[in-house]
Amino acid sequence: DKGVRVDSGIQSGQDVGVYYDPMICKLIVHDENREKALTKLVDALKSYQIAGVPTNIDFLIACAEHDAFQTAGAINTGFLDDHLEDVLVSCKNPEENSALSTAVGVFAMLLEMEQRVGIPSK
Repeated sequence: DKGVRVDSGIQSGQDVGVYYDPMICKLIVHDENREKALTKLVDALKSYQIAGVPTNIDFLIACAEHDAFQTAGAINTGFLDDHLEDVLVSCKNPEENSALSTAVGVFAMLLEMEQRVGIPSK
């Protein structure tokens, strides 16, 4: 998509060990103004597909959708100090996401152990 870039050192099929860098990829967006760029950011975050490890995508969406974050010049390095409670309330149920992430991770691990990962050759 124009104006959306994802930088990552992890490719499909690679293992992410227990000592992985928590920033497994970086999302960069730009557009002609802040409002359009933030809309693009939220849309890109909502379409992210990461399985097997917990993510903070819902948290990032809640931050980007917060009124203070939406207003140019209204945020600073104290954003979370000032608005953490609002942002956490806006996030989806973390227990539900954790259970889903765990289930997907276990399923992926089983497929890997059974060597059923990948696309069969013809």
